[in-house]
Amino acid sequence: MKKTVLSLLIIPALLLGLAFSVPGTANAAFPAGVSYDGHHTWTVSPMNRSPDDAANIQRAVDMASPGDTIALGAGVFDFGDFEYVTIAKDLTIAGAWDKHAKMPLTTIKGGMMPINIGRKTPVDKPEMVDVDGHTVYHLTQDVYGKFNYPFMYPPYFDPATMQQTGVHYDIFADWVAVNVNVRQITFERPHGAAVWSSGMKGGTIERCRFMSGWLWQIAIEAAPPLGSAISWMSFASRPIHTAVMGVLYDPTLYTGTELVTGNLFVLDNVFEGDYGEVLEGAMDANGDVIVVPFEGNPAPPKGDYDRYVLQDVPMDGMPFNLNPASPPPMYWVRKGYTAGWFPWLNQVWARRGHIYSVYSHYSEAALTVRNNTIHNAPWAVFFIVNGAQGNAFNAVVERNTITEDFQSATGIGAQAITAFEWASYIPATDSWFVPNPGTNVIVKGNTIDQLYPADWFAALAIDVEVYGEASVMQNTVQVNGGSGIGFWFPTQHGVAKNNRISGTGDYAFYALPGSDGNQFVNNRVDGFTPTGGGSFDFGLGNPAVPAARGVLFSNLNYVKGVGVVDPLDVVYDCGQDNLIKHMIATPCPAAGAAALSPQTAQAERGASAQALQKMHKMQPRQK
Repeated sequence: MKKTVLSLLIIPALLLGLAFSVPGTANAAFPAGVSYDGHHTWTVSPMNRSPDDAANIQRAVDMASPGDTIALGAGVFDFGDFEYVTIAKDLTIAGAWDKHAKMPLTTIKGGMMPINIGRKTPVDKPEMVDVDGHTVYHLTQDVYGKFNYPFMYPPYFDPATMQQTGVHYDIFADWVAVNVNVRQITFERPHGAAVWSSGMKGGTIERCRFMSGWLWQIAIEAAPPLGSAISWMSFASRPIHTAVMGVLYDPTLYTGTELVTGNLFVLDNVFEGDYGEVLEGAMDANGDVIVVPFEGNPAPPKGDYDRYVLQDVPMDGMPFNLNPASPPPMYWVRKGYTAGWFPWLNQVWARRGHIYSVYSHYSEAALTVRNNTIHNAPWAVFFIVNGAQGNAFNAVVERNTITEDFQSATGIGAQAITAFEWASYIPATDSWFVPNPGTNVIVKGNTIDQLYPADWFAALAIDVEVYGEASVMQNTVQVNGGSGIGFWFPTQHGVAKNNRISGTGDYAFYALPGSDGNQFVNNRVDGFTPTGGGSFDFGLGNPAVPAARGVLFSNLNYVKGVGVVDPLDVVYDCGQDNLIKHMIATPCPAAGAAALSPQTAQAERGASAQALQKMHKMQPRQK
């Protein structure tokens, strides 16, 4: 009888082409109470249709045991602006799947980090305020600060003295390391990130669709609004950042714990970054004014209270509002956009969408990003200061398709794949923090079409700046206005091999000061037309470097071309002991020498490359 009932429940789902992603059950829709390999499957439908196990997703998560599956029915789960689900146990959460269209039938709409992995305690939500009889959200700096930097608030921190109080913030009270799989869900415009984890020691995010986003106001040193589709951050090492800002804290407190180590896979997802930006007072394509100051405008544009929030916009470089007597100015900002201070233009702007599709920060783990399709996220795959203490961060980025064709109102650049580390000076201890052992990265077999909105050489398809090992192989890169592949300090002995770089831009490849001993071998660049490097120095006044397919600002590099050498196969040699074969080695022009000045290096990384290398000596790789 049980077998018959189960069959009757499964057959209609198969006819509709629905499936839930449960290992070994490719085309099965699980009814309430069905077990698989000893684990329970809890079903939830958007409209709470019987016979669901739980009234909502959070209730199903709360009832589930480690190893269980939460199976979401087809339809839309509306999380509003700031709802979320916290997952603090090993689980799989899977939506319905259309096997013919090969796309999810389950959507989570909105929410603030709607899938929040590893979090045990509630997340603070924005306060509601009354404005002329209308209730609106007020997004303060503290909304973001308390989530990102809880140890920078009382009772752990004294704003009056800008020092720790001696009360210890126990990160393990708020976070736990878990294994979570997220499968077959469409996320529409989540706030901050769709899948956020600071305690994900393992799991797979696969066959999901990430459609636009509502960014964070990070509010650190007047940083722009930022946000991602998938964010893997380690709060365990976040005190490093706090220490860099001048606050005493032990940056090794949680080194090597489960909160910073793990093995995560991001596979077969679709990311629609939908990136856009609007300056204060300007209108978007629909004729809506996005951001205006509250002062002088007691009502939002068109009196549309339902579509706007009040948001603090810090302009003093403080991480958050540590002086309640002097709060930052408020702005009306349309929902879906987040405002920030843009120092380069000396004005307020607003951004929407994903800045990053896949983001990792302060992790000591392994991350594989494979077979994803990414469109219009300015920094599509972005790793920053990982492998900081104890364990390396090992990243593999392969067989992804990345396209950037958004238009920028501010001239911001875009980069498809970035692995980024640097040494940071800590004023409170008068010392340097150097990531060790750093990031090892393999970038292989990706297809990148970069239509850059800015014409400056530092906008790269593939940007590698790591203390570990770097291998960039078999990628196909089309550029328009930026550069192809670049190694920056502190990368040593990076390998760029068998890549195809075409289009029109600054350089097909380059190595910058402090990035020595790299190999650029058998890369097809004959389809690349160089236009010259523009200003090298981010505003220091150095002249432009003339057009070339490659430029070496560092030493001991090896370049080997492929095919017939043509007159455009110029490589400017601005370093020492570089070996260039099958391309035209050309002495460094005057502009290259200017670009190598100590002032430029200091502006690039906050200290000269020579000083940083002295702090962290690189050992030659064993061949």
